[in-house]
Amino acid sequence: MRKRTAAGLHAGIFMALLYPSVALAQAQSQGVETARGLSGQANLRASYEDNVFRQTTLLFPGDRKGDFRLTPSATLRYDVPVGRQGFFVQGNAGYNFYARNDNFNRGWWGADGGVNWHVGTRCSGLASAGYSESQSDFGDLGVAIDNLEKRKHFGFDASCAGPVGIGLVGGVDYTKTDNSTSSRIVGDLRTFGYNAGLLYRSVLIGDITVRYMHEDRKYPNRFIATPLGLEQDGLQVDRVALNVTRPLGARLTGSAGISYIWTDPDVSVFDSFKGMGWNGDLSYLVSPKLSFGVSASRDVTSSAAIDSSYQITRTFGGWATYKLSSITSLSVGATDMRRSFRGTFSNTILLPTGPFVVPVRTRENTQNYYAEVGYTPNDRWGASLRYQYSNRNSDGSFFDYDGNSVILNVSYRY
Repeated sequence: MRKRTAAGLHAGIFMALLYPSVALAQAQSQGVETARGLSGQANLRASYEDNVFRQTTLLFPGDRKGDFRLTPSATLRYDVPVGRQGFFVQGNAGYNFYARNDNFNRGWWGADGGVNWHVGTRCSGLASAGYSESQSDFGDLGVAIDNLEKRKHFGFDASCAGPVGIGLVGGVDYTKTDNSTSSRIVGDLRTFGYNAGLLYRSVLIGDITVRYMHEDRKYPNRFIATPLGLEQDGLQVDRVALNVTRPLGARLTGSAGISYIWTDPDVSVFDSFKGMGWNGDLSYLVSPKLSFGVSASRDVTSSAAIDSSYQITRTFGGWATYKLSSITSLSVGATDMRRSFRGTFSNTILLPTGPFVVPVRTRENTQNYYAEVGYTPNDRWGASLRYQYSNRNSDGSFFDYDGNSVILNVSYRY
């Protein structure tokens, strides 16, 4: 078994990813049908990063901070409509090849399947199950160790609504994440959630959804010493959320949501949180050549790669694209993410030089900036060249880093 591997870029905000299937279900209820057959995409990414581990101090002898990386990957999906139901299977896989740190070479893969179901004229949704394996992000771990996150996911979402009027929405979700390295099993995470709410749909106003959402998050191998003894880490997260998706015109599109969130940690000495969450995105087509967009979110997140019970994560982002011609474009963008860590503890990992205690962090701020030139001669294939700069400042300098990347990506769709 390799001692260390390459890190994939795996990050996301909970509110942006929680219910993508609801939008799909609503689209199906308005007459969008599933196509039959095979589709896919192949990518080849070549990059140079002057800080491949996103660290200021390298802990492993022989590691090279700057490196070239070649990453081929592919995604395949097969859809089979049966009556009004849309069955599908899909998978993705890729591999990282490093020029200087070849002991970091590593692949990842994932597969899932399910059915976009439709019952009657009003009810539709998604039932799915999936499995994936990927390297933990070094930025979350804080150290370069070989740790696969193995995830199993099951979900069911439903929407019962007509073209106009009031309808019902709801769903259940379960995710199990296990870590492969012994020093990271404290991060093994189990999440079970459910939601239910009302949907109001209007041709003029758009879709307005009110939901109640509940999650139970458990760390089965993490026990915290308190005055009451050893207590298993976990928490309950509840939300009441209002989301609006409104047609704003041919040039302006977007959605927005607000929520009130409260947490109840299982460990008696960990602080609870009560406060507002939000999510929104807006894009505007200024002219046939120029467009821009902004996004914002705030939510309570948890990760199997972080020594913290939960995080309050706030993200702002913006982008702009200018078409230089019918096949070339120039894009720029930036994001600012701030995380506040709750329920933190010190974890010890084994290095070649001996045991190492990973420091505790309570807050951090990370900025990313990029500029990209895109080339898309047709609908089948395209290429892009991107420069990216990242910087993180933490309350503990151990987690600080900055880094530059140059990335060439070529993709082919079929």
